[in-house]
Amino acid sequence: MATSEPVHGKQRVAEDSQHLAGLGVDALLSVSQMIAGTLERDAVITSAMDAVSEAMAAEACSILLRDPDTNELCFHIVKGEQTDGLDHTRVPVDDTSIAG
Repeated sequence: MATSEPVHGKQRVAEDSQHLAGLGVDALLSVSQMIAGTLERDAVITSAMDAVSEAMAAEACSILLRDPDTNELCFHIVKGEQTDGLDHTRVPVDDTSIAG
C-alpha cells in the first residue's frame, strides 16, 4: 500500500513539530518571567511580541490595539522590515475592512 508522503517526510514533520513545540514553551516561559518582572503594559506587550516573533522566526510583527473611542484598531507596536509608516496607523473595524 503506497502513501503519498515518504517516510523521511513524516519523520521531518514530526521533528519540526517537536522543535516548534519546544520553542513555544520557551516563548511562554520567557513571557511569563517578563510579566512577573514588570506590569508596564508596553513592556509586557513588546516582550511577548519579541518572544513569539523569535519562536515563529517571523520577519516582521505588529500589535494592534482597539481604540474604545473610535472602535478602530491602531498599530501600536511594529517591528521588522517594511513597517515604516505603520506606527499609529488606524484600521476601521467594519464590514469593508480587513478587521471587520
